[in-house]
Amino acid sequence: MISQSINCIATRQKRLRTRFTIKIPKQELLGALKKDINNLVFRITDRFPDSSLTEDPDLI
Repeated sequence: MISQSINCIATRQKRLRTRFTIKIPKQELLGALKKDINNLVFRITDRFPDSSLTEDPDLI
């Protein structure tokens, strides 16, 4: 009985999830990803100054 109701909720949520797709312009998404990656690289190099990420400018 409980598993049936859980399955029902799960399928309902799946249906809702597929119904609402968010359209994001590719350039905007790439820009946001690039910014996140740069922040991550900066935090890693800040925390581990001896890491190899600081030596390779292509990674940043």
